[in-house]
Amino acid sequence: MNKFFNILLLVALVTNNVFANNNKKISSEQIDNIFTPKVKQFINNINKAYPFLSVKNTSGLTRHVVNNNIINEALNLTASANYQWKCTEPLAEYLDNDNQIAYYTMTCSGEWPQAHDNLYNKLNIKNLLVHAVVANRNSSQQWETTPLITADINNQNQCISPVNCRSRLFDYVQNYNRSHSRKIIAVINGGYFFMHKGFVDSNCIWKTALSYFYNFDKPLPTSFIGDGLTIINAQTFSFNCPALGSVRISPDRATWVVDNKGNGKIVDMPAGNTIDTSNIQQALGAGPMLIQNGEYAMEWQLIPSTFGYSANTGLALAEDESGQEKIVFFTVDGIDGKNGMYSFEMANFMKEYLGKALGFEIRSAMSMDHGGSTSMVTCSQVSGSCRLVSHSGEDDSGRAVYNGLAIIQ
Repeated sequence: MNKFFNILLLVALVTNNVFANNNKKISSEQIDNIFTPKVKQFINNINKAYPFLSVKNTSGLTRHVVNNNIINEALNLTASANYQWKCTEPLAEYLDNDNQIAYYTMTCSGEWPQAHDNLYNKLNIKNLLVHAVVANRNSSQQWETTPLITADINNQNQCISPVNCRSRLFDYVQNYNRSHSRKIIAVINGGYFFMHKGFVDSNCIWKTALSYFYNFDKPLPTSFIGDGLTIINAQTFSFNCPALGSVRISPDRATWVVDNKGNGKIVDMPAGNTIDTSNIQQALGAGPMLIQNGEYAMEWQLIPSTFGYSANTGLALAEDESGQEKIVFFTVDGIDGKNGMYSFEMANFMKEYLGKALGFEIRSAMSMDHGGSTSMVTCSQVSGSCRLVSHSGEDDSGRAVYNGLAIIQ
């Protein structure tokens, strides 16, 4: 019964636009009923790190301001801090015969900015194993970037539930490369998804009831498994999930999109199944957004995972001094709550260190699913072998995931 009343309270708060971009304020008790502990911790500590962002009432007591703009501004301020990254010399390996796709790995350490000690407990950022695949984008390229779904959705026995409708990236790559003439060169894990039947994903509250909001006449095969927009060769498999069950209050989600002309970009895409996909060939939605137009552009987009400290995965578009465009797959190994990077640390590392170390500028970037889902597989055309080079410390084989983003040649 208490759960039922909590749901009613959530409905009431959402109906009153608690998450709208305005200056409405709510109490700590109301925060308890809406946010996961990680999000609540971040909001409660914003005032300590950034006093100028908080609002005080007439009695002089600080009130919690649940405002997307304020949360995003705090994220961007944190992302722009000086983490004093220091890394070993990047070890490079070309994955293709034309030396257009390279895999880099390095071990890195940083310093938690003193000004942010109050935002989180001070952390020792040491011995982070970082991975990046960098591919040159040009008119003569022989490869393409495409989303993939790791399960055979036409096999009803395999895809009968979220438990079965996913597989480990390494296993998927091995099977794919054995049966296709074009081979996967590199792949990272993709968007958020249901792990178990009936499990409510914290990044998509009320997932089990979304059929009432979507009003699907015929639900897509994976529409209630994948939480992000997934389009492969103009065929749609899932949509960006309304964060709280209502499209009206859901912010856009960061999404990798390739249009009918082959132009790939990282953009915000709306939630729900009413979006126009007629000009989209490929898409993979996740989030949060990290960088746009070469500047920090963090938006938490009602994704509690934004505040998770663990292994992490990102996608970026970059450009070098000659104007050569590049696509970057990024991962950092870690364990939930013990080691890895926050999303804002990943944004900082990509913009301030990775690009400079490898000779390019990050122009846009987004986060994928992270934590136990973080995985990167690389395959060498020279040796003909594939390796799981990055994964969470939770599983040496990598977690089974719903989808991924691959470079195929």
